[in-house]
Amino acid sequence: MKSGFVSLIGKPNVGKSTIMNLLSNRKVSIVTPKAQTTRNNIISVVDAPNYQIVFTDTPGYHNAKNALGKSMNKKVGEAINGADVLILVLSAKEEISEEYLAPFLRKPVDIVVLNKIDLVRLPDANLAKSQIKSLFPKATLIEMCATDGFNTDALLKATVKLLKDGPKYYPDAREATDEVFDTKEMIREQILYALKDEVPHHIAVYIKNIKKQKERALIEAEIIVNKDSQKGIVIGHGGKTLKLIGTKARKELEKYFKRSIYLDLHVKVKKDWIDSPRQLKELGY
Repeated sequence: MKSGFVSLIGKPNVGKSTIMNLLSNRKVSIVTPKAQTTRNNIISVVDAPNYQIVFTDTPGYHNAKNALGKSMNKKVGEAINGADVLILVLSAKEEISEEYLAPFLRKPVDIVVLNKIDLVRLPDANLAKSQIKSLFPKATLIEMCATDGFNTDALLKATVKLLKDGPKYYPDAREATDEVFDTKEMIREQILYALKDEVPHHIAVYIKNIKKQKERALIEAEIIVNKDSQKGIVIGHGGKTLKLIGTKARKELEKYFKRSIYLDLHVKVKKDWIDSPRQLKELGY
């Protein structure tokens, strides 16, 4: 059989996580309209009779301004180094130039996905494709509209074609799941939806405890903020925002754990955690 490790890389908010979920045929990465939603390398194993692909969704590579950003960029580098097939995802709405794509030009890119093709005019799309072929002459170019799944099959076929014969790395694809990480991400997703501006990027989630019983599960979690002023924003007037986050997160967690969930959610200040290597490590970054 064919098998291998496939990494999706690119700038923030180009659609990597949406594409990963399409390729996996299930929700693996959280997806929001906000840039830099993904902070860790997220693994998804896709099994078929004749292949196994270990996909990695990566954080958007950006100009890092703090320790968290540098950690995210480092994870992109790790995913590139461990990839058998490298997929670069670009947005048709954003700049495609040598300067803008400099971080990726010397990488062994196998496939370039031009996503959000439905959002630009045909002349602009053709210009973008011409620029991509000039910058990545050896890569396969695939146009996509990830929001409606257009060309997902073409991307999957192109990926499988590049794989070599190899072992089945995960006898059971479920081995790649991590309940603590997934729980943290589902809560953080609802925070990103509930809050605006920069506050969500200064927030982390820490899972204190997951206690599963036959028909229900108790989850104790902390929403970590970077400074005192952010605590009130997360809680909201009369606790309204925190209650909304908890209610929506609980519904997603009940689908995931397939049982009723009691979610005990609190907000805690850890000053300047985004610039503290020690605290970043404690929070899973």
